[in-house]
Amino acid sequence: MTPTNDFDNSVLEIHYSIRRAKSEARRIRQLVLSVVDSGAISQRELGRQIGVSNRTIANWVEQARTERSDSHRSDTTSDGTSNPT
Repeated sequence: MTPTNDFDNSVLEIHYSIRRAKSEARRIRQLVLSVVDSGAISQRELGRQIGVSNRTIANWVEQARTERSDSHRSDTTSDGTSNPT
């Protein structure tokens, strides 16, 4: 889509902002998972330190693990060998 007016520019800006937000949210979930998996801090303590609920941390960890699992699944073929990418 080629912007032809201010409205089109605004729509594109919204589109790209949403894409950046999704990417940033995924990065945050991966960081949280990394910290939790390291065992250096509990989910509850991490949530307290960054100002979110323990349930939110648990949701992020679960979602990050699902994303990681989905990513690994798409990187391999049905016979378990690596997919050339």
